[in-house]
Amino acid sequence: MIHFSGFLAVVLSLVLLVETLPANAASADPLPESNESVIDNAVAEQNAPADNDEPIVVDLDLPPELQAFLAEQEASRLAGADAADPPSETDLEAAQAQTPQRAQTESPQTPPVAMPEPMPDAEVDAQEPALNPLDELPFQSCFTAAANTFDVEESLLIGIAIVESSMDPDAVSSSDAIGLMQIKWPITANHLGISERQDLFDPCTNIDAGARYLRELLDDLAGFAQQPRKRLALASYRLGPNGFDPNIPLPTTAQEYIEKVEGQQRALSEPLASNQTVSTAGPVLPCLVQNLRKLAAITHDPSQRSAQVGQWIEARGAGCSALALIQIRNNLPVWLGTALTTERVTQVQRLLDEAINTPPKEGGRPLPRRGRG
Repeated sequence: MIHFSGFLAVVLSLVLLVETLPANAASADPLPESNESVIDNAVAEQNAPADNDEPIVVDLDLPPELQAFLAEQEASRLAGADAADPPSETDLEAAQAQTPQRAQTESPQTPPVAMPEPMPDAEVDAQEPALNPLDELPFQSCFTAAANTFDVEESLLIGIAIVESSMDPDAVSSSDAIGLMQIKWPITANHLGISERQDLFDPCTNIDAGARYLRELLDDLAGFAQQPRKRLALASYRLGPNGFDPNIPLPTTAQEYIEKVEGQQRALSEPLASNQTVSTAGPVLPCLVQNLRKLAAITHDPSQRSAQVGQWIEARGAGCSALALIQIRNNLPVWLGTALTTERVTQVQRLLDEAINTPPKEGGRPLPRRGRG
């Protein structure tokens, strides 16, 4: 009996011992492993398939300042990684391939623009545009300024200059009328405020004086109708302010002068087409000043250049307006250079005198020119 009780006590002790072993094992520190066992365990964990792909999040109780600093560092690291690792060519090609498809599905298709069909009966006007006679006019800015200052017609001022001096700023008459507008020295010049004779050779000064004088004559005739007033003012400009009676015919010299000035004014006010030719008694070739300039430029030998320019002027000069001949005369020294001769200057001046003395009629048709004799 005693032996059985001792055996039962031993069994109960063993049972109690076994029940307490797991709790003690869980709370006890693990025994240190050897280096080899640690390496083997790490390799096994790396090669083992992951049952759960979700990252392990550890909730650390960090101060707010430290959390903000770590967040900034992580954002900088991610931005640097994106910049250092640009998208591959395959990714770009895939994105480009998807863009047209996305555009077709997202935006409506734009209808094609209908191009106008050419008119079957449309014709192209081969004519050159009308030429402005005032283009390349000598002293153009001076005429414009004087006309605006004294409120007179610019074309009328230019017409007077063409008839009075053939647009020559150095012209001096036998009665000592000087310059473009032929201002008489010294009486008329002093009356217009010019005290030095040499000043009249300045183109702008001379034009200004002529415009001032014409304005005075028009103002003195303010009581007349426009056309008689203009004619009487021109007669006074030519012959002096003699108080012409409009009921009495003007002297022949004054009438011829008025016709010449008005003819040049009409030619300036009515631009001609580049292919329009001023004709005389017989057929006349067109006068295109730019063609003469080109002819002189391409002829290098001086003697040949002078001869060819002379032939051109002889054939076409009769069809040139006074303004065209003035352009030719003023540019001859430049176009001919060493080939310029007195014969060429005289040839152009003779045609210019004829053009001034034979002004165009109404509508731009010229009067017959007298022979060259």
